[in-house]
Amino acid sequence: RVWLPEHLHEMTAEALNGREWRVQSVALEPLRYVPERRFTALCRVQLAGAHAEQKEICLVAKQVGDPHKAKRLYRNLLSLEYALAQLDHVPFRVPRALGWIEARAVVFIEYLPGNNLKQTLLELEIERMMPRVGELLAVFHSADKRVRKMLFKTDQLWSRIAEGVGMRE
Repeated sequence: RVWLPEHLHEMTAEALNGREWRVQSVALEPLRYVPERRFTALCRVQLAGAHAEQKEICLVAKQVGDPHKAKRLYRNLLSLEYALAQLDHVPFRVPRALGWIEARAVVFIEYLPGNNLKQTLLELEIERMMPRVGELLAVFHSADKRVRKMLFKTDQLWSRIAEGVGMRE
């Protein structure tokens, strides 16, 4: 809770629009805990602006077993962000790495609002969804497997997959 307010401006510069904000409070909401392995929490940071504006910034803090795992997670997220930025069109979002504390093995990750994937999977109507999943896999597996360079441009591949399962953007 001490480190976060001191480094918040570095991690969330675009969300703060270059303005000065004062941290009023930091609240942690546990999301997942695996004893001796990892702890994940939603950090809600309440901010106050110079003209009595109020703002809330949310980010995820993930503490893992040791600093080497934290560093690997942080670097993997940066690599994924870089790789996805090279593509023309990606139909999903991946949270960005915002920062990390080596001594505490904590990685701060962008919070993406939406449904929890694990909970959503529990609520799916399996009988209705499985045929569409099968269609998606069939399209995926029907793609040419032996190519010298690149199968498709990425945006064409996403379009082909979407057409195969009857989805439109």
